[in-house]
Amino acid sequence: MFEKSIGWFSKILAFILVFGAADIFYLTQKGFVWNGSGFVLVKEAEAKTEPEQPKNIDTSSFNVDSMYVLGEKDAPITIYEFSSLG
Repeated sequence: MFEKSIGWFSKILAFILVFGAADIFYLTQKGFVWNGSGFVLVKEAEAKTEPEQPKNIDTSSFNVDSMYVLGEKDAPITIYEFSSLG
């Protein structure tokens, strides 16, 4: 009985520690910093009204080994940051 309760307690404690470490890592990656009383957002996302167009891209370094390529040569590139929490 004593061994089962120790095993149960250690599983719960390990879960709390791993969850807390993952939570702190995730919030740090999203731009939050711990200031002693809570997490504060230091990396704010701002939307731009007009996307910046790339200028004078050297396409000679791109190697395409495919016979057929889909899309246009001057198509814009869009990069999205995905967050599972919205």
